[in-house]
Amino acid sequence: MTATSVLEERDRAIRRFRIVALAAPIVGSAIFAIAQLAMLPGVPDVVAIHWGADGRPDGFGPAWTFPALSIALGIGLTLLIAAPVALGARPEASRVPLRVSAAVVWFLVVFLAVLSTGALAAQVGLAAAGHSPDILPLLGISALLAAVASLIAWLIVRDAPAVGKTPEPPAAVPVRPAERAVWLQTATVSRTGLVVLGLALIVALGSAAAAAVAEIGRIGAPGAGSVISVGVTLLVMLAVATTIVFRVRVDDEGLHVRSAMGWPRVSIPHGEIARAEVVHVEPFAEYGGWGWRVALGSGTGVVTRRGEGLRVTRNDGRTFTITVDDASTAAGLLRGFGERKDE
Repeated sequence: MTATSVLEERDRAIRRFRIVALAAPIVGSAIFAIAQLAMLPGVPDVVAIHWGADGRPDGFGPAWTFPALSIALGIGLTLLIAAPVALGARPEASRVPLRVSAAVVWFLVVFLAVLSTGALAAQVGLAAAGHSPDILPLLGISALLAAVASLIAWLIVRDAPAVGKTPEPPAAVPVRPAERAVWLQTATVSRTGLVVLGLALIVALGSAAAAAVAEIGRIGAPGAGSVISVGVTLLVMLAVATTIVFRVRVDDEGLHVRSAMGWPRVSIPHGEIARAEVVHVEPFAEYGGWGWRVALGSGTGVVTRRGEGLRVTRNDGRTFTITVDDASTAAGLLRGFGERKDE
């Protein structure tokens, strides 16, 4: 297969992904939300919006909660998962596994859409929200339909083939035995990454608000569910804060990476480094997102943006990657320290 034909196949795969995993779920979520809006005149003003483990309703709220959550979660999750992959895939990326992302999007969207629409439809014509039927059968149906939709998306979408050659490792920067050398750089999350992390915060805040509405409708005041939701939201905010900016340093001791918040951090001594190289990194394709990541096949990574990164392979085969400017100088200096150690 020629380079041109590989590029054409790659473009076709990405175009198909954008239609199947981005445009179609957004349109589908909007259609289900419109259907729920059409049901509102036929349901009580206060409806069941939460069910207990026995399948019976135990939380209540305004009827508009269903279409609001369908839009927020259906479209929000689609954008969160598929948009960075669909809009950020580049020809020079080593691999872009589109099928997994498409399958995950369709499972979540169909499950939420069927469950929320079915739960609201079951309350059409009821005199009171407390008469809402058992939701457990609907849960099973929603999961089954979501699994079927996920499989169909997996079969329709094709992974984009790899393009290009692995770049040659940078030349070692000579470091004499008595000489000291330090390389410093700051890695900051890209604008796209900030948007996605912001969406994650919005989803967390929306979940906390929904829990509060449900508990106020049930017991008249926020309860344990709201406290848990707020706690989760605070954890998400903390996680975002610790993954926005990282300080990177190469010196005579090794490679050091730490968050601007002080944690997380990692130090890799020269004695543990077998190879240092420059790579191209696709955040979602290789690591599933931004921040401090661990992924099968890609190892540990501090991913702040798409593009150039420094990858260090340890003696035991484990890899550590960080997206950072001037990665070639960092890799060359690590190689120079390594060669000085071997002398």
